[in-house]
Amino acid sequence: MAPWQYGLVSKSDLKDASLAGDSTSLLRSRNDYVGTIAGFSLHESNILAGASTATSSVPTHSLFGTKHAVAFASQLKKVERIRQLQNTFGAAIRGLNVYGYAVVKADALVDAPANK
Repeated sequence: MAPWQYGLVSKSDLKDASLAGDSTSLLRSRNDYVGTIAGFSLHESNILAGASTATSSVPTHSLFGTKHAVAFASQLKKVERIRQLQNTFGAAIRGLNVYGYAVVKADALVDAPANK
């Protein structure tokens, strides 16, 4: 959800954890995780399309879906040991972390455009 959507939820009756189905209040105490409403885990993000420029004519696109809709992969490549560290005694490793994600089940995602 966009920051302006989080503002609306935090001012509503859904900020009460017992109504939202979560044991922690929706008043943010954890990174981008806002809380749970009706089984959906809500996360706030300002990188959604239209999140910062949402007007009555430009909607904010929020995504909903299941964890089975996307896949994520990560791999360490070209790992090397560094013996000579500057001004310290010890060794370190350096490597290239390659990662990516893909939508594997598009029908398990929903785009919900919302106007401010």
